[in-house]
Amino acid sequence: MHAMRGVALAVVVAAVAAALAAPPAPVAVREQLLAYEAPDGIHIVARDGSGDRLLRGTEPGDQNPEWSPQGDRVVLWTDADGAGDVVVIDAGSGRRTRLTDSAEQDVDTDWFPSWSPDGSTIVFNSDRDIGDNWTSYDEWTIYAVPAAGGPLRRVTTGWGPRFSPGGRLTFQLDGRLVTTDADGRDRREFPRRNGRAWAPEWSHDGSALAFVTNEPFTSAPGQTSGNPTYEIARMDADGGGYRRLTANSVRDGDPVISPDGRTIAFDSGRFGWSEVLLMDARGRHQRRLTRELEGDACCPSWRP
Repeated sequence: MHAMRGVALAVVVAAVAAALAAPPAPVAVREQLLAYEAPDGIHIVARDGSGDRLLRGTEPGDQNPEWSPQGDRVVLWTDADGAGDVVVIDAGSGRRTRLTDSAEQDVDTDWFPSWSPDGSTIVFNSDRDIGDNWTSYDEWTIYAVPAAGGPLRRVTTGWGPRFSPGGRLTFQLDGRLVTTDADGRDRREFPRRNGRAWAPEWSHDGSALAFVTNEPFTSAPGQTSGNPTYEIARMDADGGGYRRLTANSVRDGDPVISPDGRTIAFDSGRFGWSEVLLMDARGRHQRRLTRELEGDACCPSWRP
């Protein structure tokens, strides 16, 4: 009996020693997914290009997706009914919630929506104040709506609104990037350069933003393009540290910075149609992510 107890004790001691000596079990890391727009609806794909699939609940005509701060919903705009409207899709169930109804209000388009940092509010562009007679994107109005649905609230005039992590709005106005508080007040301008800037997207830590510019670019020492195209640039939150990240004879656009700040996803027309690409934060190691082939892939968004 004592011998059996001794053997059992030895087995337990050996097991405990092995457990202590073994390396810790790996911690599961949440898969970094991107959502992007394609002709048949919104797709989801891993950052290595695997698992490309349609978002549950999406429809043809869904455009410009953006993940919620919690990573559980996607906001987009859709023109499936002939007029642009803002829609939220629950990523798990596929349930669609329409937040605007422009067709009933005789409005052409509510589009380019974006989440507030806490996920409670969505801002978007609308022509409901200008109708069909607009001549510049600077005339478009920025509206806000509760993410769960509710009355619309006019914020300010500008194009392509995006929230900073600190809760300020950043958008284009008269070819430059400006920032205001969430109510459209306390307007400040980022440094203006030799060209227009738009489509701002903040890093998740608020230290930098990427955007599109048509500033004439230098493709080689002493050579400057006479026909500037849409290119990707980034700068620090205070407007310094400006850096051009792409330089092509075709359009690059819609940049978004990954949650870890190391990778920028963007779309490009360099294949004869639009595809989503990835590059590092300095514009290096550009590689193709999507292979849509039958239509354009664009407007990526990282899941937090």
